Amino acid sequence: MLIITLSWVELFICASDFILKRKLRKAGRITLGTLILIIGLIMLITPGPALVVIPTGLAILSSDFAWARLALMKLKKKYRSVRQNKSIKKASMGSFWV
Repeated sequence: MLIITLSWVELFICASDFILKRKLRKAGRITLGTLILIIGLIMLITPGPALVVIPTGLAILSSDFAWARLALMKLKKKYRSVRQNKSIKKASMGSFWV
């Protein structure tokens, strides 16, 4: 049986590397989500798929921020209601023309 013994210094180094990697990953997620969200907001006034990019940025940010999670839920709810209204209007228009 192989027993591996680590000194306190080695354990501390391993733990600090893990914490550093986790913090760097979080910083990367926040930076990427913010950048995508800003690009989406710019696309609202310039040509581009802002309605796809903004939810993507919010989805990335929602893993770290509650406000982004709430905004994403509101956006999903709004999308579902608009989609349902379009299908209702389309059905009523179809029956109107028949």
